[in-house]
Amino acid sequence: MQEILKEISEFINNGLSFLGLKEFTLEAVLGQATQVVMQIIATIILFIFVKVFLWSKITALIEERQEIINKNLNEAQQLNQEALAQKTLADEEYKVAKEEARKIIAEANKFGSEERDRIVNDAKEEAKRRLLMNQKEIEIEVENARENIKNAIVDIAMLVAEKIIKHEISQEDYEKVVYDFIEEVGSK
Repeated sequence: MQEILKEISEFINNGLSFLGLKEFTLEAVLGQATQVVMQIIATIILFIFVKVFLWSKITALIEERQEIINKNLNEAQQLNQEALAQKTLADEEYKVAKEEARKIIAEANKFGSEERDRIVNDAKEEAKRRLLMNQKEIEIEVENARENIKNAIVDIAMLVAEKIIKHEISQEDYEKVVYDFIEEVGSK
């Protein structure tokens, strides 16, 4: 037991050595207590001095800084709200412009489609008109050709009749005249 008390005493002495006490005695503890009390009194005086002479200036400085921070925050919030309002306005303008562009494109497509249809219809009408004109020209040409053929047949018949009349001819002469006539017409 003696040893345990000795170890405890050594432990306490080692633990109090950082306070500047070499031994654990009442006088040493009281000497240290006086220093602690003096430190407490000095700290209280320091607090009183700060409170009396500096506290109002420090709090005024802190409050002024707080007001500047609040003002900056309010300005930032106001600018943020203005930016959001401008963004909303820009978004609306963008939507309106996009809708107008869509309408313009739709109108252009419609106009293009109508113009294409008009051009196609005009082309079809022109083709029909030319076809009718060509058919009429062909009919006229066919009629003229028929008229020419009739006239040629009449001329041929007249020539044959003249030749027959000029020559009272036999069957052989008749065939010869027709053959000569065909040769003559074929050469023209």
